[in-house]
Amino acid sequence: MNIDTIVKKRTPLLLGIIMLFIIVVIIIPFIQYNNLYSWDGSGQVAAMEYFDQQCFPKFVCWNQHYFLGYPQGQFYPQGFYWIVSLVHRLGVSLTLSIKLLLALAMLAFPLAVYYFFRKSHVDEDRSLLITISAVVVYFISQGYDGGNIKSILDVGLYTHFFAMPLLFFYLGSVQEYMEDKRSMFIPTLLFACIILTHIMIAIAAVLAFCALFMQSPIKKMHRKKLIKKSFLHILGVFGLTAFWVIPFLAKMEYSASVKLSGIYLINPLFLFMIGLFSLSFFMNYCKDKVFIPLFLLVIVIVSIVVDAYIPIPIHIYRLNVILNILVIACFILMLSKLPGKTSSYILSGLMLFLMMYLIFDIGNYHAQGIHDQEIPSLPDMPNARYYLDIPPYAETSPHYIQTLAPQRNDIKSLKGLFVEGSKNSHYILAFDYLNDPFNLVWGYTLPEEIKTPRIYSIIQKSYNIFGVSKTYEISQRSIRANVSKVNYYRGEAPLFENYSFILRDSGNNTIIESLDYIPLPLDTTLDAWFYDEKLEYMSLGTIPQAPFEKGTITNVNIEPKKISFSVDRFSPVLIKISHFPNWKAYNASGARIPVYEVTPSLMFVMGEGNITLHYEYMWYEKIAIVLSLLTMLVIIGNALKKGSLRGFFS
Repeated sequence: MNIDTIVKKRTPLLLGIIMLFIIVVIIIPFIQYNNLYSWDGSGQVAAMEYFDQQCFPKFVCWNQHYFLGYPQGQFYPQGFYWIVSLVHRLGVSLTLSIKLLLALAMLAFPLAVYYFFRKSHVDEDRSLLITISAVVVYFISQGYDGGNIKSILDVGLYTHFFAMPLLFFYLGSVQEYMEDKRSMFIPTLLFACIILTHIMIAIAAVLAFCALFMQSPIKKMHRKKLIKKSFLHILGVFGLTAFWVIPFLAKMEYSASVKLSGIYLINPLFLFMIGLFSLSFFMNYCKDKVFIPLFLLVIVIVSIVVDAYIPIPIHIYRLNVILNILVIACFILMLSKLPGKTSSYILSGLMLFLMMYLIFDIGNYHAQGIHDQEIPSLPDMPNARYYLDIPPYAETSPHYIQTLAPQRNDIKSLKGLFVEGSKNSHYILAFDYLNDPFNLVWGYTLPEEIKTPRIYSIIQKSYNIFGVSKTYEISQRSIRANVSKVNYYRGEAPLFENYSFILRDSGNNTIIESLDYIPLPLDTTLDAWFYDEKLEYMSLGTIPQAPFEKGTITNVNIEPKKISFSVDRFSPVLIKISHFPNWKAYNASGARIPVYEVTPSLMFVMGEGNITLHYEYMWYEKIAIVLSLLTMLVIIGNALKKGSLRGFFS
């Protein structure tokens, strides 16, 4: 019996069994019991709740709860949040909306993978075999990969997971478009949706498009035609996403970057050798499928270069699931070229191994999620913040209280999840680490400026810098470095029940205060300033000197789109909220007054009487919104004219 006979007889049955497995073992308990709070999940839920309450239908809005305030959605696209809010407005609860969309992504993934390989000129039987292998890898690969089952159950990477089937549908449709078998409407729409859902999957789509372009000499595609189609496709994608992409690029200097080291199931250099060998093999024996190893090779090369030489926060290991699927596909397609029954035996053994691995790994799926933990009730302080100083071993899952308590209580807090949303996150995480090294679950490297004897003074100084007047913390600390950081729902008593919490004063610190001096330009690095004994704020630009008196601040009101206060005389006023270009300040007569940036990256104004700051659109954001609307109308009109929508499922 050859491989074709095996596939035809058993593959559809195995695929059906796996889909049933997904529904029974994962989807049903996930929808019925999971609270979505595992690891980063609590932050995702808090962000979705805030988006639903304050943002929708806008795509970006200011979140004053975390990291001294940050523009939620400016540097992390919120396409998934937008769809969740839309479903919620149809009468479905927010939590159930999230679960239903994630369940839909689970079921769509096998179809998307199969569609991709069929459009990559792989025959039906081998496409089914690769799909089954991909789905099994989808389950057994580790949680930190992103985009797989464990990434939503164990890590809460919901947006990454939702973007995975979109990617594979795009990979199939864009190949059809380049081969004149489909209009540009579907691939352009899919690429735009990916960009607005998850950055790393968008990078994967970009790399795939590069690989597609690079295969043109091998397939002897008409170069002028290829360039024209590529230009129109990219132009359409840019136009559809301009409302988000243009502000994202324009404001990059206002974000902070935290780069994590790569974690790979297979060594990148070994992957490079696999990709190179596969490409050579495909060029000799199956040129029509050369896109598969070429895509693998492009990802690996970019991974090696970025990890070794480029200090930007592109976490390529988040593409591990895609890499694993491409490696398996190359392996299966190369084995299929072997003579006789050799390939059948090897592929049957591979399938048996993967299925057995999957069966024995069932106990590691935490579909029911984690134990709930009581969220403290903390009243809002109009002109001050809380610092939630709770290490992971005292929480049911890392970030749980730090992310949910500010959102549920509508208070201003110091910590959060989306660190790239604020330039101040670097200093907040350093302060958090100095306070207790166990506070940061993924570690933090302190700059060399820090010295042990000065740690206490830096901690005390930071309470004032960040406007923290209350600290919520555990009543007694212990060394619990080896304790599991996540309390999954398996019947055991959760560890956090052993801890009690207290609220203590951290000083009479405020968010908005009048200074008795005008900050002078910073004459050293910002890191050196933060880790120094000095408490004076320094200007990150030039602030004109003028006669003034220290004033008294009253009537403080801090809202998502508006900050207002009164000062009884002309004085320098520090606003300990992240400096961002959308904030515009006005005096009592309605005239615009300058907003300056002072250390670490806070807002500063000079004035008297009633002063108001509004979060407003920048001029280029208005142009970008119009550009996206016009592009959408043109693409939809063209698709209707050519009947592209009717061919969506063909």
